[in-house]
Amino acid sequence: MAQSGHRPTTLKQQNKKHNKLGHKSKGQVRALTQGRQCLQSISRKAKHELARHERRNQVNVVRSEKRAKVLSQKRKLGTDAQPPFLACVVMLSQDINPRAVLLALTGADSTAVVTNSSTGNTHVSCTRFKQRYTFVVPPMDDLYAILDTAKVCSTLLVVWPCCDRDEEVLGEEQQKLLSCIKAQGLPTPVHVTLGYKEMAMKRQTAALRNLLFEVRHYFPGEEKVNVHELDKPIDALMCLRQVGAQKQRSLFYRDHRPHILAEKIRYEEDKDSASTGTLLVTGYLRGVPLSVNNLVHIPGWGDYQLSKVVSHEQDPHPLVLNHNANVIESADIELFPDPEEQESTASIREVVSDESDDSGADDDGDEDLDSSDGSDDDSDASKSVKSLTSIPVRKAKIPGATSSYQAAWMIDNEAYDDDDSDYDDADSDERDEFDAPEAAVDDDSVCGGDDDDDDDDSMSVTSGSEFGTADDTYDEKIDYNDEMDEYERIRDCRDDLEFPDEIDTPRDVLARERFAKYRGLESFKTSPWDLNENLPDEYKKIFHIPKFNIFRKRVLAVEQDREGGIRPGQYVTLHIKNVEKYFYQDFVQSRSPLVVFGLMLHEQRMAVVNMVLKSHPVAHTRPIKSKDRLLFHVGFRRFENKPIFSEHTAGDKQKFCRYFHPGETVVASVYAPVTYPPASVLVFRQLSGGRQELVATGSVYSVDANRCILKRQILSGHPFKIHKRSAVIRYMFFDRDDIIWFRPIELRTKWGRKGKIKEALGTHGHMKCQFNRQLKSQDTILLNLYKRVFPKWTYNTCVDRPCPMYSQAIFEDDESEEDEEQAKKILMKRDALLMPPPSKKPKKVHFTS
Repeated sequence: MAQSGHRPTTLKQQNKKHNKLGHKSKGQVRALTQGRQCLQSISRKAKHELARHERRNQVNVVRSEKRAKVLSQKRKLGTDAQPPFLACVVMLSQDINPRAVLLALTGADSTAVVTNSSTGNTHVSCTRFKQRYTFVVPPMDDLYAILDTAKVCSTLLVVWPCCDRDEEVLGEEQQKLLSCIKAQGLPTPVHVTLGYKEMAMKRQTAALRNLLFEVRHYFPGEEKVNVHELDKPIDALMCLRQVGAQKQRSLFYRDHRPHILAEKIRYEEDKDSASTGTLLVTGYLRGVPLSVNNLVHIPGWGDYQLSKVVSHEQDPHPLVLNHNANVIESADIELFPDPEEQESTASIREVVSDESDDSGADDDGDEDLDSSDGSDDDSDASKSVKSLTSIPVRKAKIPGATSSYQAAWMIDNEAYDDDDSDYDDADSDERDEFDAPEAAVDDDSVCGGDDDDDDDDSMSVTSGSEFGTADDTYDEKIDYNDEMDEYERIRDCRDDLEFPDEIDTPRDVLARERFAKYRGLESFKTSPWDLNENLPDEYKKIFHIPKFNIFRKRVLAVEQDREGGIRPGQYVTLHIKNVEKYFYQDFVQSRSPLVVFGLMLHEQRMAVVNMVLKSHPVAHTRPIKSKDRLLFHVGFRRFENKPIFSEHTAGDKQKFCRYFHPGETVVASVYAPVTYPPASVLVFRQLSGGRQELVATGSVYSVDANRCILKRQILSGHPFKIHKRSAVIRYMFFDRDDIIWFRPIELRTKWGRKGKIKEALGTHGHMKCQFNRQLKSQDTILLNLYKRVFPKWTYNTCVDRPCPMYSQAIFEDDESEEDEEQAKKILMKRDALLMPPPSKKPKKVHFTS
């Protein structure tokens, strides 16, 4: 049988050819180089590779250095070289007597020296632990006083009430107080209680077990939580030891800025003006060194300059270690600011005239970060931080306030003259949704009303005769205008939840005139938007920081490298000039502690501050509308403002939110002074009767004026006739020219179809559209329009204080006979139960079977 020949197929494997110019072996490389070496490898210093024992020794050295640094810092706390431990005493019940708590703490050590300042602060110099303590008791019914004290204190001394095992430990007001303190930034907590000594032993054990469970519930994550009973002198002494020995929590806005808790306060009126004067604040300087050229901030008051700083060499509350030591008196040191280097309190730019350039360029953007030092190194470092640049404001001249790239989808631009741009942006916003109960009524009348919804939401009304005679003065006690506004707000919020951003096209105004400021986007994520177009006049006043994260790091580096100033631990007096007199009078009436913070570079300047807000789970029950008046606690600042809300999403454009609904997380944008994150944010809403409720918490997100917030308006239409992928749409427009104007914009449906307008049919708003898939008769056609929105200039530092948390004060200033008897009991127990010295060798207990 003859063999058939081999026939190659077209599917024969083709191997890859050898690439001669690709990889070379070591021998080939050696042959090609012929002993030549790279100049860079010759000049580079040979790196010594550490052996295993050398790496181990290096790690041990680094660990020992860090440990020695931490121990040295810890041993300095509370000594003569550092300020005393500052503890804020917070009462969680109005039945607790604050004087009994202070008597227990001051009487824990018989050898301690107790002194008081003019503002009511109690100082304890404990020779047993060689440490100093300062206890501040803010008014228990003043929320702002407690929050201001917690901003500067290093320890939060939480006094828990004495409750039985079947009673509720904390009420609603106490829970609100704890949530505010934790959201602001919780210092290192220490838990104490008082009053369990009088209970029976079995009942006392069960009550303390219940209290410990509540403490772990409200302060989770803490290991070995202990509650000290101040009735026992040993526990009171252990409380002092824990305050001085425990690890201190770090708060950025407190530890990176100089701050003072006032020990003495005095006000001197100016000779030239009776409304302003100089405020003299005396206290211990804490945090970082203070420069006399920097600005200071008083929460709720504002930013001020210093006219003089006096550093006292004599400490009024020293740590008494050696009574026989000779005290050498020395003169106080006075520091005066340099007029050329002192920072200005100007927070906004000077607005240039209309005839000048609209770019708003100013010399403030080229200021050095560290103007106090004139060295070359500092000048080189400050040149790298010149990022406060102004963004040019370019006004578009084309019809309808549109941009150049928007003209690509505009048809017959020549047919519309400049008269269409006469409609003001603010007027369109007012007609849109922000003011207008009348506009909402008109919209409902156009679409035929909501008779069905009104019937469903109606309720039966009973005559007054069934419940007795009606009060004739009932109408005088109720403001029905506010009720109708609230009713319209509830309806608008309900419509926003069911149909977000959807509005009815008005019939009395042409759509191209009503939405002249709006434009269409092919894609919300990828379509460009000119950030310098049609900016408001407020953008000429604020300061722009294009790369805020890099700018923040450089500012912090310059602040850390700055030399000079008054070091922390000094007892100083700040002379704050140009302080308004009514602030001081309000402070005297409130009797709250006064705190002063030093500002970092550029923190007095106005900018667009963006804050991430999370809805509070308890108090935030009603939605908050954009541009509603809210009270903000941002770091060490306190002000009121009207923010605009936007979605917290990634991308270069964010959608505007008309309402901040409960359970959501949004970004609030306001005009406010620059604040470097991380900084906590608390948002309160003002209620009737002076009450305030915590509605949101969060943190500072960025300081960025280029955050593009787009407000969306959706025009809806309904299919009239459907033929495969073509359909006739009605009720979206009511004029033929409006259809031609918006024809380039892409259409979308609620069922996911995409389409475009083909032509207008007739003169009453019918139009023929083409879609990518078959259209359903129950579908709704949508047309999205966008417009950039900006915050309103409503910044105000004068914030009304809330009403007292409790209806009446329980304890007066004068000491009563019960307080004296309780003090005698505590002192007798202290003498009888002093802590014995610890034994050198612990006793061992052996158990035998």
